[in-house]
Amino acid sequence: MKKILFVAAAAVMTFASCGNKTNGNGNGTDSIADSTADSTVYAGVLPGADGSDSVTITLKSDSTFTRTHSGSQTETGKYSVDAKNILTTVAGADSDFYAMTPDSLTMLGADKQPAASGLPYVLKKVAK
Repeated sequence: MKKILFVAAAAVMTFASCGNKTNGNGNGTDSIADSTADSTVYAGVLPGADGSDSVTITLKSDSTFTRTHSGSQTETGKYSVDAKNILTTVAGADSDFYAMTPDSLTMLGADKQPAASGLPYVLKKVAK
């Protein structure tokens, strides 16, 4: 029962974050910058309630991020990393948590714990 509840909660968080689509920054320019040497990109396919979701997260050196779902839905916001290497992304009122290693990000629940289901919520670092 806990596994089903966690998967449902992860799906709700994923779908809730999809509503924060942004197309510009209000200055007449695109808010999505090109990947440069001062950014790190993670990508992968995450399981979801409606099938898999292709996700790319770009972390920039100015503590901002861009997250793209299935190549079309994009959100931007701020991120921080705590002493336990837990990455927190904040886009609007929504926060998501990831365990950060040198080569990957693993999506965590609101309790900052990995999915009890054992499903692979892992994004791999993309080589530059």
